Amino acid sequence: MKRIIKSIIILSFIVYIAVCVNLLFLDQRTFGASEITYAQYIRFSSNFIPFRTIWSYVQALFTGSLPLNIPITNLGGNLIAFLPMGLYLPLLFRRMRSVKALILTMTIMILGVESTQLITKTGSFDVDDIILNVSGSLIGYWIFRWDWVQKLLFVSKENPKRGKAA
Repeated sequence: MKRIIKSIIILSFIVYIAVCVNLLFLDQRTFGASEITYAQYIRFSSNFIPFRTIWSYVQALFTGSLPLNIPITNLGGNLIAFLPMGLYLPLLFRRMRSVKALILTMTIMILGVESTQLITKTGSFDVDDIILNVSGSLIGYWIFRWDWVQKLLFVSKENPKRGKAA
């Protein structure tokens, strides 16, 4: 039974990664990137100021300045998109069972995704996406840490004194 569940988890992880690659790089708007210079593209499609986009969407929720689905989709979508990574990484890689390792790995990975989107003009670079995506993975990690989830997935508990499986 453990082997079947492990195989299902690995297969679903591969499918999840394929969907992410498609959504993040292959199914993107280019913001009219072919008609503008690279410098203009960066200026119009990037946000390097933390919480600027998040705050504007939160304000839009309260003021009604945007249709409700736009801020909810953007904020919620960025949280949910990488939530599964907070489950998959510690499940598949023992080293990712540390919250510090997960945060560092996810920050580097999302920074890479955002930078690649900027360089290839397949999306926008937004520091708030990094904040929301890493936060989403932390929510997934928090779910992973629930005892009933670990029992369901046959995760062995770490012995805090010896650092080995119990």
